[in-house]
Amino acid sequence: MTGPNLSTCLTLFLGFLVATASAQSINCPGSSEAPVQVAAGQVTLTKSSTLCLLIKAVADEETGQLTQLAPVARSFDGWNWRKSGGGFATKLLRGVDFEHDGDDSTIDLPSLSEPGENYYLKSYDYSAR
Repeated sequence: MTGPNLSTCLTLFLGFLVATASAQSINCPGSSEAPVQVAAGQVTLTKSSTLCLLIKAVADEETGQLTQLAPVARSFDGWNWRKSGGGFATKLLRGVDFEHDGDDSTIDLPSLSEPGENYYLKSYDYSAR
């Protein structure tokens, strides 16, 4: 009886690396930092102590400015991630929910249908008055 060959071992190891990389949590950028692009598919987001939005947007090719913003989900004041209110998020995330584990929330983000649309994490300063 022989053990697994090198090719099988490498395949298993590379599969482990991909699974490990995709399981990493994504932190929100600071409010003065550039938004962070997030790929569709399973994503794990860390709670935010500031107001952080997961948005759908189109980045202008020349300036990089985000346009056509639509809120998808939010976290603030250390609360778990939750879907944003409104028609866009409700329709996009119908049947999709966050799973929470400690400081992390995981969701399977659907692909966006329009050319140039991407998901972004963007943080904002705010105060309750």
